[in-house]
Parts: sequence; C-alpha cells; structure tokens
Amino acid sequence: MVIWTSNAILFIFWLIILIDMIQMEIRDKTFWILSMVILPFFSPIVYIFRRKNLIHLRSNKFKSGK
Repeated sequence: MVIWTSNAILFIFWLIILIDMIQMEIRDKTFWILSMVILPFFSPIVYIFRRKNLIHLRSNKFKSGK
C-alpha cells in the first residue's frame, strides 16, 4: 500500500512539473519535455533547480539575434 501511495505522489509531482514546463516560456522547451520522458526521475529535479534561470534567460534583453 505504501508503494502505491508513494508512486502516486511521485507521478502527481512529475505531472505538475510537466504542466509547468508546457505553460512557461522557457528556453529549450522541447529539450526539457523530452528529457522528462526519457529521464523521468532525474529531469524534474534538475528542472526545479534550473527553472528560475531558464525563465530569466528567456526574458533577457540582451539575447543574441534581437
């Protein structure tokens, strides 16, 4: 019973992060969504720590090409 509960909590956590990735305007969105599918245990943790930086890079005024 404990295993089912912990798996359900992890899946909900994974799903919330995936929805956040889809909704936010982050840099390299395709990479992050694919990494969620390929590395489902590692990618969410890295994304949480990098999220603020990814959003900041997207809205940077000094982007190349503009």
